Amino acid sequence: GLFSLVTLWADDLYAETTPTLPTASWYPKPLPTFSDAIAAVRRELWTPKNFQTSASSSDFLKIQTTTLNSLLNVACYVA
Repeated sequence: GLFSLVTLWADDLYAETTPTLPTASWYPKPLPTFSDAIAAVRRELWTPKNFQTSASSSDFLKIQTTTLNSLLNVACYVA
């Protein structure tokens, strides 16, 4: 059941925007794999917009956006 839910949710996410797929130079991927799908769903669940509890202030950031995105990308693809 979880496989089906992740697949359907990822299909909705890929319909909205086409994320870049991580590829290796020896293995081009024409379509996303299940690990790409679950990473997209994890990223959607773990993005900061889902965890905001206070008013957003652009003058005070504890962590830079690029650093946060890099950490999210690494965490989403953990096996």
